[in-house]
Amino acid sequence: MELSATVDPEKASHVVTFERSVEGGEWTAVAADDSSPVYSTADDISDLADRTRVAYRAVMTGTGFSVASETRTIIVGEAPQPDSVTVAGSLNQAMGCTDQWDPSCPHAMMVLDPADKIWRLTMDLPAGQYEYKAALNGGWNENYGAGGQFNGPNLTLDHPGGPVTFRYDNSTRLISAVYASQQPGAVAAAGSMNSGLGCAADWDPACHQAQLVLDPADLVWKLSVPDLPTGTYEFKAALDRSWNVSYGAGGASPGANIVFEHDGGPVTFRYDHFTHVMTAG
Repeated sequence: MELSATVDPEKASHVVTFERSVEGGEWTAVAADDSSPVYSTADDISDLADRTRVAYRAVMTGTGFSVASETRTIIVGEAPQPDSVTVAGSLNQAMGCTDQWDPSCPHAMMVLDPADKIWRLTMDLPAGQYEYKAALNGGWNENYGAGGQFNGPNLTLDHPGGPVTFRYDNSTRLISAVYASQQPGAVAAAGSMNSGLGCAADWDPACHQAQLVLDPADLVWKLSVPDLPTGTYEFKAALDRSWNVSYGAGGASPGANIVFEHDGGPVTFRYDHFTHVMTAG
């Protein structure tokens, strides 16, 4: 489950803690994030039964203050994907559409990634301030705005000009914009399979063969291995060729090792810096 929050007014020193409440129980911490200006993490809900209600909130505390966001409640279980998702807004003509706010414009339609069930669209836009929403199935009958709210307020994008990637998660109804400039310098799949990749040793975040490559089309880091031997492996995402910053299971930092049972053959490692989640499959 992807979680994100913004703070107004924003300061680089802010730290946001994400919390959850399962079926009305006590609030417990999921993770904290200091990656200003968009704070994000992921919550592993694989151990919860379908139809379980989970409430989330973002909390920020400091000297003399403590604030919490409004709560957002989800129901565990995979939501069926829509036929299409459009980035509909005041940026549509810049995308090549005839009209602004056109939910049926093919140039503004996102593409579903079957690997992580995230819809994405990367566009090169002129500098400016834009407003937008996620419009489903080519119309306005179902649309989501700020905070994933149904028929909610528009989201605002202060765009410096150049490429920007929009992403939409149908399980949370959240649409957001991310940039290549927010990415780390390097991402490695560091773990017990590194020697099988040709590294001198396992768990080597600096090994060249373990480095993922950022795909500019969707801002997902990827490493395709043509033939990894059969075995049970453990790994993490290690950033910038060191262990100073790393992410494990569920995108937690440093987090538990990610366990991968492999039958042998090709495998692709993927890392999404928006959620800090790394997968293999």
